[in-house]
Amino acid sequence: MNQDIDPRRIDAFIDGELDLASQLEIEDRMRGDAGLRERVEGARQLQSAVRDQADYHEVPPALRERLEALAAPEAAPDAVPKIAPDA
Repeated sequence: MNQDIDPRRIDAFIDGELDLASQLEIEDRMRGDAGLRERVEGARQLQSAVRDQADYHEVPPALRERLEALAAPEAAPDAVPKIAPDA
């Protein structure tokens, strides 16, 4: 029964990226499907292992400032460089 749930949906489920209806659907299906519960638990364990073992690299301050400037709402229209059409 669990084979019809796309692995990407399971990943989105454990990452909390699904809309409420989809989240509740998977939770409901997990109650009656031991195989699906195992798949979700396995994905959670993998996520945890990667998170625990992954290297963490701080964003250099200059890069952080540039990204924050690009993301600022007032800077958005001017933040995208204008490209001249090919001549």
